[in-house]
Amino acid sequence: MTNQTKRDIRINGSGSSSGGVFNKVSINGDGTISGDVECNKFNTNGNSQVNGSIRAEYFSIHGSSDATGNVKADQVSVYGQCNVHGNLMAGELKLGGDVSVDRNLGAEHIKQYGSIHVRGNCEIENYSAKGGFQVDGLLNVGTLDLKLSWPSSASEIGGERIIIRKSTGIDMAIKSLLRIFKVVPDAMLTANVIEGDDIILESTKASIVRGNNIEIGPDCDIDRVEYRGTYSQSPNARVNSCVQI
Repeated sequence: MTNQTKRDIRINGSGSSSGGVFNKVSINGDGTISGDVECNKFNTNGNSQVNGSIRAEYFSIHGSSDATGNVKADQVSVYGQCNVHGNLMAGELKLGGDVSVDRNLGAEHIKQYGSIHVRGNCEIENYSAKGGFQVDGLLNVGTLDLKLSWPSSASEIGGERIIIRKSTGIDMAIKSLLRIFKVVPDAMLTANVIEGDDIILESTKASIVRGNNIEIGPDCDIDRVEYRGTYSQSPNARVNSCVQI
């Protein structure tokens, strides 16, 4: 079926539709789709509920969206909130807000300003984030560059290059003010195991950090470090034991 023969769905205001194969799905307001959706472009400006899975080339959310199944798209943009109750698979994911995934997350590239919660495992080639994440399973990355401005956690983190630094600037100044009133918890990454080739950590609490070249920065609390190449440690970090292997 060519693009010219696929029909479009447009919901303006409030409405509903059944699933199917489409060219464009556009929801401007409050829309519900019952069934799986396959389309070239899926766009929400408002609120969308899909009772099924979504397969699209472009998946764009400005507002909120909820899918009961899987979401798979070449390009995903979320500016607001998106809940996926299955797997989320993307070529490129741009996030300004909050994404929740009940199963697994896979992506080639993620650029994040906000938070991600994945209840399964993550497989990401290039992950650049400012904010935080919660991964209940394994976070496997090629490159991770996280600027912490929110509490983050993962069961295990493995990758080639892992950089965790505390975010600076006006966002942290605002959060520090809120923290006085016990509104915002301190930004800290916690993990059982962090393993990679090159590792730079700040504000991290971990049981084991293992890699080639390791730099333990300020506000870290590490039980054991195992390194093969180079090692350095901030005087404002605690490391219970460190061995070269």
